Amino acid sequence: AAGNDVKDFTTNELADGVVNGSELVKPTEPEVDTRAPELESATVTTTGRIELDFNEVIDANNPPSADQFELTVNGAPVEI
Repeated sequence: AAGNDVKDFTTNELADGVVNGSELVKPTEPEVDTRAPELESATVTTTGRIELDFNEVIDANNPPSADQFELTVNGAPVEI
């Protein structure tokens, strides 16, 4: 017979016959990051900008808003 006829298929045609010891594995849920990034350093640039470096990458699609930060100069709050 020609083609993909199931009736003519035998496991002898496969190396080592048919081996099926696999298990159904459900996909795992993505891990949720519950820890806030930690500030590692802050630098004032020559243009007066403040650059903050954190211990993990900040998601560019979900950046923190300015109201999540507090800036003080000599102990006095400064508006961001």
